[in-house]
Amino acid sequence: MMIFARITKPLTTFVMPLVILVLVLVFSCVATALFSSVAAAQDTLSLQSAIEEALQNNYTIQIAKSRVDIAANNNNLGNAGFYPSVVAQGNIAASNTSIRQDFNTGGSINRGGATSSVLGAQVQLNWTIFDGLRMFATRDKLNALEAQSSIGLRVEIENTVLKITSAYFDVARQQQLIQTTTEIIRIYTEVIKIAKLKFEIGSASKVDLLRATVDMNAYKSQLLTQQNELQKVCATLNQLLSRKTDSPLAVSGRVSIDYKPMYADIRNNMLTVNSTLLFAKTEIGIADDVVSELSGLRLPQLNVFAGYSFNQSVNQVGFFLLNQNQGFSIGLNASWTLFNGFKHNTQIQAAQILADQRRLEYSNMESILNASLSAAFSTYTNLVAALQLEEESILLAQEALSIALQGYQSGRTSALEVLLVQRSYEEAATRLVTTRYSAKIAESEIRRLEGTIVN
Repeated sequence: MMIFARITKPLTTFVMPLVILVLVLVFSCVATALFSSVAAAQDTLSLQSAIEEALQNNYTIQIAKSRVDIAANNNNLGNAGFYPSVVAQGNIAASNTSIRQDFNTGGSINRGGATSSVLGAQVQLNWTIFDGLRMFATRDKLNALEAQSSIGLRVEIENTVLKITSAYFDVARQQQLIQTTTEIIRIYTEVIKIAKLKFEIGSASKVDLLRATVDMNAYKSQLLTQQNELQKVCATLNQLLSRKTDSPLAVSGRVSIDYKPMYADIRNNMLTVNSTLLFAKTEIGIADDVVSELSGLRLPQLNVFAGYSFNQSVNQVGFFLLNQNQGFSIGLNASWTLFNGFKHNTQIQAAQILADQRRLEYSNMESILNASLSAAFSTYTNLVAALQLEEESILLAQEALSIALQGYQSGRTSALEVLLVQRSYEEAATRLVTTRYSAKIAESEIRRLEGTIVN
């Protein structure tokens, strides 16, 4: 019996870890199949679909579109002052009076309840044919305001697309981190099984089992925190899509980093088509149009007018029992404000100061965008370089983890060494996920600055 026990114990020490390893592989295959089937059953939202949905439903974009409609509605020749005004008026009145009149000729009129009525109507046309060219400046301003509203809409769209891209990849990042933590918990579960078996057969102390259990509980707590963070970022993305914040959401975790920007080309494009810069440029044009409008106040104004009038009065008593006149009128009037206490000069000077301020704001915005592009380009370049290192590191960490687990099963590796390798794997996986998605956000920021984030 003692000989049998001596033979059985080594066999058990060798065979049991092998059996557990086989079970681990089977469990991994089943879990992977189940996870794949669940993922396939759930609709996955692509980034392009998210952007298209936001362009249709996002509230901020809808408000910006309404501003475009308002500006287009206001941009017409009538608001610019090109059209005449035509006013029609009419009046009718009746009275009942008692009249007593004594004439110097000796005659008199004494009558009660005498009635009279008045009827009148007229149509008047007024047309300003010269106002110091202000109407042309106003027309240019209305055109600029409509163009500015369209640029403002594009700015809102670009900013919203950047927010959606950031939120989308934040959701993907959280999903990847949860998968990593779930994988680590699964591995810890198997490590605990092995540690428990080793403790039961007397080949390891209980400390290894307790340490592994404590570490797994820590990762389970971390998983709960990550799941809560995932709910938050999903709510943010749903809000940008104008969905209910608790709507189910699944995004694709696939991220390709193949963008190869050229700094000089991007900068030239930015100075030409960047929406924020174009918006600032329209501010300059509008300010100049206001200066032209006010400058027109120094010149004379010339109006033509024409009209038709009809008036009739009927009286029971009086010198005229019926008085009626009707006819056309036409004329021309001119006015010129020669002096008004320098009010016009003050208004023009204030408008010119504002126009100069708009030019300074444009230059400042150009400087800010150049600095932002330089920072974004540097960030993206460094992240791409770091990503290559992290992709290499995760392969090494996976290999080290596999070796450590095999060594722990055969007794060549201690539980502490497995723990260190496990944490190294987790750190490498986390850095890889974070670096990959940070690079994608940096790419999106460069595209926004360049003005190509929206096709």
